[in-house]
Order: sequence, then structure tokens, then C-alpha cells
Amino acid sequence: MSFARIAGDLLNWLGYVVGLVAGLLEFWRFRCDRRADAAYKQLLDEARRDRKAIYTEEQAAKLRDLAHALERSVRKEIPLQARRAFVESQIEATSDTILSSVRQYERLSGELHKLQRTPKRSLLRSPA
Repeated sequence: MSFARIAGDLLNWLGYVVGLVAGLLEFWRFRCDRRADAAYKQLLDEARRDRKAIYTEEQAAKLRDLAHALERSVRKEIPLQARRAFVESQIEATSDTILSSVRQYERLSGELHKLQRTPKRSLLRSPA
């Protein structure tokens, strides 16, 4: 192997490494720019909205009051609905248990009634 060939191979590999590093740096820069673009767009949207003054102070106060009323309603209604759902499920489970118990009672009562109608046989038979 000659020195020229080794140097050529080394330069080729160095080119590959430089290309790979450049590609990784470009990808990293692209991701950073994309994040910055989203933040920049949000900042511009907020600036546009503020410039147009979408809501007056009175409207903002009404919206705050509405938000507080909604929050109070949610804090009160959600636990109430959860409790209602729990109680309904407990009633259904209890009803199923009672129904099962009634069916078992009827079955056992019928079996006992049949046993009482059959003549009683002595377990001890007298020798004949």
C-alpha cells in the first residue's frame, strides 16, 4: 500500500465524517428553528390580538366572572354527579344481590317442600 492511497482513503473518510457532522448540525439547527418559529408565531398572534384589543375591560370582567361561575359550578356539580353515579351502581348491585337471594330462597323452599311431601323412611330398618 502506498502513502498516496492511504492519504486518499483518509481524506475520503474525513470527508464522510465532515459531511455527517454537518448534516447533524443542520438537523439540530432545523429543530431549534422550528421551536423558535412556533414561539415567534405565538408571540406575533398575541401582539396582533392585543393590538386589535379584542376584549374591552368590561368584556374581560364579564369573562372572568363567567369563568369563576363555571369553576364554582364544576367544583359543586362534579362531586355530586360522581356520588349519584356511585349510589346508582350500588343500588343496581344490591338489587342484583337481592334478586339472586330471592331466587335461591325460592329454589331451596321448593326443594324443602318436595322433601316434606315424600314419605319419611326410617333410616334404620327393622329386620324382617
